[in-house]
Amino acid sequence: MRDAFIRIFNEFGQAKTQPFAGNMFASFIRNDIPSLMRGYFDTVPVNWEASAGQGRWADAPWIAAINPLITDTPQDGYYPVYLFTNSLDAVYLSLNQGMTRLVDELGVEQARETLQHRAKIIRTRLTGEYEKRFSSEPIDLQPTGPTSRLALYQPGHVFGIRYDRDTLPNNNSY
Repeated sequence: MRDAFIRIFNEFGQAKTQPFAGNMFASFIRNDIPSLMRGYFDTVPVNWEASAGQGRWADAPWIAAINPLITDTPQDGYYPVYLFTNSLDAVYLSLNQGMTRLVDELGVEQARETLQHRAKIIRTRLTGEYEKRFSSEPIDLQPTGPTSRLALYQPGHVFGIRYDRDTLPNNNSY
């Protein structure tokens, strides 16, 4: 995992300067990363999904563990996800929420408020379960604007941990 994260940190910025369609690095993220994650977490019954964007490059990639008992898509529900910062200087492991359907249904501002409210409810329900290892402090994904996907992932953050690019732990610590 560590090597794959380092590869993303090192190559994603350059890959974004190339066409998205048919890009081998985008394919690595979309196909190889989920396969790798299944290998590390083979006893966990989740579907791994990763994205470098859809039809065009995302500001930053993500890697999600989707539990089919909770949701069948990263567009809705909640799930653990690795969210890379726009500057590719860190990655957050975040219990986060799908926001695409909310934005489509409610618009950006109402979706943002709903995500924040839901995050508070989830934290309240899990009090005592996560505080020793994770933080509920806001995350900073360095979004390019208030309506970017990165900006909408931020209010959906329930709790998590930040891993800095230069101090990534070994594979047993993720």
